[in-house]
Amino acid sequence: MVKDVPVAWYARVSSEQQAEAKTIESQLAEIRTRIAADGFELTNV
Repeated sequence: MVKDVPVAWYARVSSEQQAEAKTIESQLAEIRTRIAADGFELTNV
């Protein structure tokens, strides 16, 4: 039986240039990909 495991995820930008380049979206996409690759399911976003 697999239990739900609470975790936190973190993405940030350090500069206005990064914000304009939408690096948050790309970071979140990478995190979602890693979650799926590790066999987990993202819920309650």
